[in-house]
Amino acid sequence: MESASDASHVSEEPRAPPVRKYRRKNRESRKDFVCFSKQEDARISDIVRYMQTTNTGTRSLWQDVAHAVAREGFPQRSGKQVRERWVNVLDMSLNRQPIDAQDSSTIFQMHADLGPKWAEIARRMNRPELMIKNHFNNAVKRMCARAKRGNSDLSPSQQADTHIYTHA
Repeated sequence: MESASDASHVSEEPRAPPVRKYRRKNRESRKDFVCFSKQEDARISDIVRYMQTTNTGTRSLWQDVAHAVAREGFPQRSGKQVRERWVNVLDMSLNRQPIDAQDSSTIFQMHADLGPKWAEIARRMNRPELMIKNHFNNAVKRMCARAKRGNSDLSPSQQADTHIYTHA
């Protein structure tokens, strides 16, 4: 049996960093990433408005918009990138006002009815998909944090919601 004095003379070798299962992406791997410019946003908006009224192509609207914008000298984007930019940033018909308590309860009710179908919930509420999803996830995190702290300001239904969303 070693005593405490015996263990003190054992050399402490520096520990190797833990092995990561997956490599972390660094900024160098995103060298080719180019932000959307104001001119590109304006051109995408113009083309989307035009294509929505005259789209007769065989490909999707978003792929057509991406090709049209790239032909004008802007960076090549995928149809998915263009769609995400339109839906979450450029579409002015969507309500971008902060979500109030009534809208929040509507989001939770629709989530209970539909599940995490953010596009469908966003379409019904006329809001961007990311806004709906982020609000929901942040609200659940806040409820869980309150429940862990033992705050009694949660109503019984909110406590039940916290249990449902953390144990699903």
